[in-house]
Amino acid sequence: MQLGYSGFSFDERVASQVREEFALRRAAVIPHFLEAGLAADLARLLESAPGAERVYRESDGRAFASDFAFSSTGTPSVALRLLTNDESLLSGMESATGTRGLRSFDGSIFRHFPARDHYLDWHNDCDGTRIIGMSVNLSTRPYQGGRFRLRRANTEEVLADIHYTQLGWAHIFEIGPKLEHCVTEIVGSEPRTSYAGWCRTEPDRAAYIGAVKPAERGSVLGDSEKVQGDRFGRAAKAVFQTIADEVMALSFHTGKLARLDPIATEVWREVAECGSIAEARRRLAERYDVDAEVLARDVDMIIGELVAAGLLEPR
Repeated sequence: MQLGYSGFSFDERVASQVREEFALRRAAVIPHFLEAGLAADLARLLESAPGAERVYRESDGRAFASDFAFSSTGTPSVALRLLTNDESLLSGMESATGTRGLRSFDGSIFRHFPARDHYLDWHNDCDGTRIIGMSVNLSTRPYQGGRFRLRRANTEEVLADIHYTQLGWAHIFEIGPKLEHCVTEIVGSEPRTSYAGWCRTEPDRAAYIGAVKPAERGSVLGDSEKVQGDRFGRAAKAVFQTIADEVMALSFHTGKLARLDPIATEVWREVAECGSIAEARRRLAERYDVDAEVLARDVDMIIGELVAAGLLEPR
């Protein structure tokens, strides 16, 4: 069970181990949840990412948590929102936890600094739609404290006490009215950085994918580059997510988010699949009754835009 630039891959051997641990403790660790390269790139971008102090309150006004929250429009946040709202990931979580009806993931990136009064007190996260919680470690150095604990509500019976500091590892846990969880205080000198949130029964994942908007950047293809050569493929450091017949795509190189309409999506998929502009043109010409010169011109323009956006790259 691993999430990378190319999406989510399900490993039944790992899922079986997670399933067994989850059944016993209502929580489980997923080793190497983030692909190493993706985890390292996210951590690097977070070194200079903007954010602000944040306080969480119960409906009665009681504060139960505080942290340093990173911008929801930065590249790391947008990338993780696209990647975690993947149908195969949500299906994998259902398989590992024995739940059904998971339709979206709602998460954010935050940091707990030592000596800043950052904390996460006992609470349950229940709102009727949150079913499974997940936290992914984005810390590059080992930290002290920051233990995740899950217990039966209003008791001292701890079901799970989880601690790991490996970059890209994750844990999942059950959310329900009879359970509550907390994270212990960070001590020492190193902060704890996490991407955490909930697998939900509603809204649909399209609501989260369609809502992502990077700061100070357009959300459609615009600039174009004159393409040299024939061999191109999907950019190695870009993430993609499909909604109906469109694709939302984000390049780590350019930081640009693009919403590919059905035509741009089709061109991108053909080039990514065959690796050749000439072959992509040929396939599209067979599919559509369009003048060859007009088709070549339009395809080349779209490919130039995809290259400028960092979504296709030379091979």
